[in-house]
Amino acid sequence: MRALQIFLVVIALVAVGVAGWALGSRGGYGQPDAGPATGSHTSRPASEPTRRPEIRSISTIPFAPHIGGALHLPPGPGRVTFRVRIDNASRTQFWLARGTRVDKTAIWLGEDSDGANGWSVGMRYDEDGFLDNLIIRANGPGGTTEEFVGVTSNGGAGATEEVADEDAKATS
Repeated sequence: MRALQIFLVVIALVAVGVAGWALGSRGGYGQPDAGPATGSHTSRPASEPTRRPEIRSISTIPFAPHIGGALHLPPGPGRVTFRVRIDNASRTQFWLARGTRVDKTAIWLGEDSDGANGWSVGMRYDEDGFLDNLIIRANGPGGTTEEFVGVTSNGGAGATEEVADEDAKATS
């Protein structure tokens, strides 16, 4: 019986010692950072949520006017580079499609994973006229943003209204 009492006292002393060590390593009670011994003694400010990519502007080289909701490329054959200004992106993909969705009929134009000099992709086209949509999918830590713009190779023939893109406005 005496051995059992000694054993219980030793366990109690070890428990008190461990609790004191745990509290002492954080400054103990009464300290500003003191709290329960669960390891959650400091609170950190909530971090800002990661923002989704935002497509700011679309331009072309050579210049293609944005008329009536579409970029009007010079008549073909030709080559165009689409340049896109995007915030919060880490990768951008480009397709040419008849509709406004990427499906099995969409034509893959390419991907840009280095936005240091802007996001861009090149495309060759022939003398056959076309009216399609350039689909831009920007991926980043905050999610994915997808946008489309009409593209035609009629050079603006027959257009009645011209609306310049944001980059053209900034240079005027």
